[in-house]
Amino acid sequence: MENLTKRVPRQSNFRFLPSAIFDGKKIRAVGNKIYTTPLEGTFHQFLEQHAIELIGDDWWLGQESKKYNEQSCLFKWADEFYKAGLDIKINNPHQKMISVPNTGTRLCWMLFCYDLLCLEHRFALPQELIERLKDNVSFQSARYELAIAAMLVRADFDIVWIKHSDKKSCELIATHRKTHWSFGVEVKSKRYPGIMNEIGQKNDDVKRLNNLLKKALNQVPENMGYLIFIDQNLDGLDEAKLIHLANSALKNCVKESSEDNPNPFSSIVFTNFSFHYLDDGVVKYAFACPPHPKYPMPLEIQQAIEDGLYYYSYVPDEM
Repeated sequence: MENLTKRVPRQSNFRFLPSAIFDGKKIRAVGNKIYTTPLEGTFHQFLEQHAIELIGDDWWLGQESKKYNEQSCLFKWADEFYKAGLDIKINNPHQKMISVPNTGTRLCWMLFCYDLLCLEHRFALPQELIERLKDNVSFQSARYELAIAAMLVRADFDIVWIKHSDKKSCELIATHRKTHWSFGVEVKSKRYPGIMNEIGQKNDDVKRLNNLLKKALNQVPENMGYLIFIDQNLDGLDEAKLIHLANSALKNCVKESSEDNPNPFSSIVFTNFSFHYLDDGVVKYAFACPPHPKYPMPLEIQQAIEDGLYYYSYVPDEM
């Protein structure tokens, strides 16, 4: 596959062991597992096969038997990627290494695969999350949780998931490896009819944001910082509009505060993960930090998360 971005990420403590060649095979270590693949196989092919195996053959076969409008968008992303590579192979039968032109949909698939691998490497990929990714109804929220969790581990945070059955708790606890600052994380993604497995025709109703924020403000963890990630999921949303939407939500949902009556959250991070709209493959984001947080977010934490979001769409060519 072609380079997914021209950006090169800053140095990070997130590392895979370098891949190696042994007995005519490519050897890759992920977490406590060793994977062997053909020598001529690429890292992107390995990512894809790894994700397919995690999801399971039964799910893929079940999706193939469904009508197109009943298939998960995850299946459609993978199918487009597969068919693009197949077309290139047919037209170039003697070419051993192929390059699949990048699109937003193909980037969705590759990032999904890379996110799974990164979380498995840090022993932070619960089976419950995989099951929710396979369900059309829960897919969108589970996909955003996967993205934020993978972004955090690549930005040098350790994460611990909280059981999803506890509706009053946040999604996970993150700890920065360098500063050891821990904080709760809650993620919410706006749903629109016709997008990401949602039934109906797409519309741009933006009134749902306030409800998401109000729900997140009721899931505050005890005795630590609290970051809320809210994805707008809008087509063509620029930074100025994102900031405007963020300010409107804060005005409508966040109480007045003081040093004696602090806000319970350290920051709200408004994002726009919109690769499925075939845009430029860049995550747009805006931080909203209250004037009187109970647990102020250190600047180093914000900088690490900004780096993680900025470089989110970077997929390396090899481990």
